[in-house]
Amino acid sequence: MAEVVGNIRQVTEIMTEISADSPQQSDGVSQLGETVTLMDKMTQQNAELVEEMAVAAGRLKNQADALVHSASVFKLDKP
Repeated sequence: MAEVVGNIRQVTEIMTEISADSPQQSDGVSQLGETVTLMDKMTQQNAELVEEMAVAAGRLKNQADALVHSASVFKLDKP
């Protein structure tokens, strides 16, 4: 009988520990969710910046091509 009482006490202690840890685990999961949301926003912002950079690079290439075409009218004497 004493063994049964001891086992019941152990189970009660374990359940108390689980109950005490549950809010901490809940907070941890909540923080993880917030972090994932923040990372998603940052990823979206990075994707937008990549698109903007691609457009800017295309415009720069067009300007460089136009400059090369404009400069092609000049003839340089070779020494």
